[in-house]
Amino acid sequence: MSGSDGTDGDVCGGRRRRGWCFPSSACACAGPVEARTTLLALLQGLGGAVDVRRGLLRVALRYPVGIQLALTLLLLVLGEQLQMDAPGVAMLLLGQFAGIAMSAVLSLAVLGGLSIRRGWLGVLCIYGTLLISVNGVLALPLLDGQSLVRHPGVALTFAILWAGLLAPLLRIGVRGWRAFWRRPHPFLPNA
Repeated sequence: MSGSDGTDGDVCGGRRRRGWCFPSSACACAGPVEARTTLLALLQGLGGAVDVRRGLLRVALRYPVGIQLALTLLLLVLGEQLQMDAPGVAMLLLGQFAGIAMSAVLSLAVLGGLSIRRGWLGVLCIYGTLLISVNGVLALPLLDGQSLVRHPGVALTFAILWAGLLAPLLRIGVRGWRAFWRRPHPFLPNA
């Protein structure tokens, strides 16, 4: 049934109007999208489920990790040009590897079908981005040629802040990894 405002009435509950569904779908729910991805599991040339999982992980992580590694090389060159001390370079590398970890963990969460509430996901992403940004600024050398990381209070504070980011990332990553490999096929919904 179609309503006068272009929605599918009670079936959709207004999701199409809010932009949550595809306009060409017969039902305003995500049913046709799930049906299309389920059909991908039936394609003959993709190989077995393990091959498809490996290929899907490779494709999902290639560009984010590749870009982060290229930025890591640029930051190492920048650190060499600025004659940064070892703790400053370590902070820059920690920030870059945390960015790689965030990309990989969130990709695993999506591919594994984990449901993370949007509010917590937003808090985690904003917290990680701010921590990586502040980390990069504090790693730069000051006028005396040493980074601010050498001060004990700053190092302890950042150790606590990094633990606050890496603990949930580790938990989400492990749950996403297990959920991804437990699926019967990457293109089939969770049972």
